[in-house]
Amino acid sequence: MNDSTTQAGVEFGSAGYRAVICVLLAGLGLFSFGDYFYHVRHGLVTYNVGPFVDGQSVLVWPVFIAGVALILAVTSLFTRHATPASFSKLVVPFAMVHAAYFSSGVWGVSRPTELTWALVALWVVRIALTSEYRAQTVVVSLLLAVCGPFAEGLVSRWGFFDYAPALKQVFGVPYWLAGVYLNGGPLAVMAARWVRTGGLPRVNPPSLSHRTTA
Repeated sequence: MNDSTTQAGVEFGSAGYRAVICVLLAGLGLFSFGDYFYHVRHGLVTYNVGPFVDGQSVLVWPVFIAGVALILAVTSLFTRHATPASFSKLVVPFAMVHAAYFSSGVWGVSRPTELTWALVALWVVRIALTSEYRAQTVVVSLLLAVCGPFAEGLVSRWGFFDYAPALKQVFGVPYWLAGVYLNGGPLAVMAARWVRTGGLPRVNPPSLSHRTTA
């Protein structure tokens, strides 16, 4: 195995490592956490298939992980030529999605229409303040806003879970769910940039010179 092959293997491994970190952080630390603390405990979501942990189906954890992996894979298609992004740049968009998720748990039932417009307005402001890869972020955000609620509605129709009756507004899900997913676009783009090119230092194997002696 030559040096270039070894280097490619090391770089692929570090990218794979970063991808695993992103998938677990978002799948468990964002979606699973938010689903339980912001939706299940507030009575917005009821699961019908166990086993359960305090009302949340443990089967939703791998579902969220798989969903994040798919989002990351699709987003990477739009960031193939993106510049590097450091891990620290994930903090703000990660917190913003948590805030959107939290707001849906607090006002999702009492003020669903106002919440929907507020989440859309928040996204518009964020896009206006975006200085890098705005077009890619808009496209990814819109894809999430359409595909995310559709996927949840499909899984709900299969009987896995139900939103509260008042929140079954379109395809079995609330309007504001699209706004939550919309605000996930900036995070998805930043995460894909970090996975592909940034963050962990690369390890380059030392070059070896071979000399023969008489």
